[in-house]
Amino acid sequence: MSAGYYRNWYGNFWATDNTLVAPADFTPFCITAPGDARLPGGGGYDVCGLADVVPSKFGLVDSVVTQASHFGDRQLVNDFFNVTLNARLANGILFGGGIDTGRSVDDRCFVVDSPQDLLNCRVVTPLSGNTQVKAFGTYPLPYDFLVSAVFQNIAGPDDSALVYQLIRDKWQAVKITAIGTPAAMPNQRHDSASAIVALRANAA
Repeated sequence: MSAGYYRNWYGNFWATDNTLVAPADFTPFCITAPGDARLPGGGGYDVCGLADVVPSKFGLVDSVVTQASHFGDRQLVNDFFNVTLNARLANGILFGGGIDTGRSVDDRCFVVDSPQDLLNCRVVTPLSGNTQVKAFGTYPLPYDFLVSAVFQNIAGPDDSALVYQLIRDKWQAVKITAIGTPAAMPNQRHDSASAIVALRANAA
């Protein structure tokens, strides 16, 4: 049996800054999440923290790629644990397995150009979204045959919904703006875990 802990983190992030706009050049607004049983509370709530550029700055772009640390502290950290077990039983029976789980934090809570940068700016993926369970076994049969099995269970994918809301003309300079925004905090809800079982029989 063995167990371990590992932690990794990233640094020296980059950010793209449009030097022709500033946070004050954006107007905040909200949209309504659709009614859907898969959303928290069945949907129908306000999704705020969105921002639209003012007409006088619409389409103005002069991008500069620079260090994200000029605007704030970006963090991307993973903390994981794993336990592995291998056993050799009587009559040549082999058994083993393990679990790997952990938490990931992606924090980018600072504004480069738009105040919308703060929307869902800190995403924590919990253990339920990062857990894998694996097991295997081998059982010898007469006449030098072996039967083996492998089991694997992996957390399901993130199912945070995206709302695509068409914002129609508020100002004459803006015709149609398509905005896709999460209607629920990412990586907090996951589809059912996927399980795989494989069986095999062969001659030793």
